[in-house]
Amino acid sequence: MTDIKHKCNRHKKRRTRRLADLVSHEPFRETVDAYVRNLIAGTSVLASKRSRPSLGDCDLLVDLVVSSGSLPVEEAGKLAEGEFRKRLKAVARTWPQKRKTPPAPRQPVERNVGVLARLFGLDEVDRHVLQFVLVHDLHSPLRELTSLFEELSVDASAKVIAAAAVLPEARVLAALQPAGRLFGSGLIDVVEGLAELSTKVSADPRLHELAFAKHLDREKVMDSFLPTASDPSLGWPDFDHVAAEAGTARELLAAALRTNRPGMNVLFYGPTGTGKTELARLIARDLSAPLYVTGSDEGGESPKWSERLAELRLGNCLVGGTSALLLFDELEDLFKWEFAGHSLAKRGSALMSKQWFNELLETNPAPTIWISNEVDGVDAAFLRRFTYAIEMPPLSARQRARVLKRHLGEPAPLTSAEVDAVAQRFDASPAQLGSAVSAARLLSPSGSPDRGTIERVLTPVVKLVTGVDAARQVHFDPSGYRIDALNSPDDLAGIAEQLAGWKASGGLGVSMCLYGPSGTGKSEFVKYVAHRMGRRIVYRRVSDLQSMWVGQCEKNIARAFREAEQDEAVLLFDEADSFLRDRRQAHASWEATQVNEFLQQLEVFRGVVACTTNLWTDLDPASLRRFVFKVEFQLLRPAQSVGMFRSVFVGDLAVDGDLLDDTALGVELGRVAPLGPGDFAAVARRLRALGRRPTSAEALALLRAEAAARGVVRKAIGY
Repeated sequence: MTDIKHKCNRHKKRRTRRLADLVSHEPFRETVDAYVRNLIAGTSVLASKRSRPSLGDCDLLVDLVVSSGSLPVEEAGKLAEGEFRKRLKAVARTWPQKRKTPPAPRQPVERNVGVLARLFGLDEVDRHVLQFVLVHDLHSPLRELTSLFEELSVDASAKVIAAAAVLPEARVLAALQPAGRLFGSGLIDVVEGLAELSTKVSADPRLHELAFAKHLDREKVMDSFLPTASDPSLGWPDFDHVAAEAGTARELLAAALRTNRPGMNVLFYGPTGTGKTELARLIARDLSAPLYVTGSDEGGESPKWSERLAELRLGNCLVGGTSALLLFDELEDLFKWEFAGHSLAKRGSALMSKQWFNELLETNPAPTIWISNEVDGVDAAFLRRFTYAIEMPPLSARQRARVLKRHLGEPAPLTSAEVDAVAQRFDASPAQLGSAVSAARLLSPSGSPDRGTIERVLTPVVKLVTGVDAARQVHFDPSGYRIDALNSPDDLAGIAEQLAGWKASGGLGVSMCLYGPSGTGKSEFVKYVAHRMGRRIVYRRVSDLQSMWVGQCEKNIARAFREAEQDEAVLLFDEADSFLRDRRQAHASWEATQVNEFLQQLEVFRGVVACTTNLWTDLDPASLRRFVFKVEFQLLRPAQSVGMFRSVFVGDLAVDGDLLDDTALGVELGRVAPLGPGDFAAVARRLRALGRRPTSAEALALLRAEAAARGVVRKAIGY
């Protein structure tokens, strides 16, 4: 008895909700009634014994039995499933006709469905399918009725819709196909796999509101689905590094708009913050063409990939053949990313139909700009269908300086040297540089930004994005550099003098391999050469190049060469043995490909590149043959050690009388293992950090400990 009462109360609650729902959707009353009758007459829902939930749990069916006058609502929940099925069949037999064309919903729904049909070129069958899907989405009791069917395929979904709307089944199935006008317009979405009808076929949620809109027209549909991109905040000078490529993209898009050529797709790809979206806005403004954004966020929630593609289809229908462009951002969201096999290479599997997407790229009527942060691992079948592509690399220091000068305006509050220093120190995007200048103006009492404030603003932001703390970077100071403190069998001063006035000629660059023990001054010598040449350093450590992703190290190597060439900078690879190791000792294929990439880049580089290594014998023989200069650095000679000791410690010793003469100091240093300039620099940093002024004996002891830490110990002479 308790179960029967519970079921009866459940029906009462459901009926209350159903009536409230019908009142709120009064235009659907007669339409839904026809759909229900047609579904019962045209399907086997009454004969099916496997309906889940049962027939008696469906409010619409309960209402049919109750409204016939043969059963009070209080007794509906008491009927067994078999008895309820008999009552429902009896009601169905009393209908004068089994199936009839459903009337259109009342105004404004009927008129608005007609507006959508005209805008998107839908035929009569498409229009009736759209009407059914809209009513089905909005009417929960109708969805409850269709849930009685088992999970449906596309074919089965077409049968249900055809039965409800009294339409030819083949025509409905065609409307649900990707090639159909209805699905192709983006007004409805059809998901893959088996699902209940409410999940399998649905309309874009924004259509639900448009169905009841007053005076619906094209402008209201456009405003709802396709927001216009905002004006660009950057100018053409900010894209000088891709000026030729951007010009080609502009010409292609202009020609497509002029000739209504289908299949025009331009791809901008590269890391975040490189100005891809800004370039798209700039081109659109230059062409005086509206730029409509597809797949934008609605209500703070990111749309699903299927919703974004539906919006793209809708955009092509609405603006195709007009003087407008579409923008589709974050192309990578259309792929499921996973590891390829046992490697760490990423591979993107398309979430949509590959054939459909290929056809879209070949036939889309609206010229489209696609933007992606990631294209590695995307099927080449997709990529080769783009008409044109521009790789957007991060800005070089020279380009950052140009952007910074533009934001500072005239008269510039910073000198050219200060601008160059900020640009070299901070790997920031144009937007970050502009934001830093604006913030510095706010912080300045006079409203004029200064270098210190700009750097104070940029430091945490760049660290947040790149992980690099610019405040901890050490820059070369030529005032304290002594080339005579280096020990090499080669003429280092002569090499620096020759390179100081070097200019590329005959398409040939200069490559150097500097090898020897750590702390012998290899990296500092390269920085000194760059200073003499008046060029900045593009400095890459192993941590800057290596990546967990297969192939990314090679890309980082190529990017370093490209940045140095664009800026006419000296390129320095520290600890080059990490990625130039002998390929005959490689344990994995990616170890060899890194060497191959470096050698290929070295062959075509037209600037100055230097590699340092402590493990000369581990380098690949092929790489050694390609270096123009092979410069050995050795630990200091005794006389050099004496000179370094006096240069570094004389002003810091506690007692002047404690100083030893050169002979005695040479003897004491001779008892220490061979030293390099780096050992003296390390001890000096330690003393400054501690705020101590050592005696000669203490300084010698610290040098001895520093040499021992490197694993070098002076061997005793004796028998």
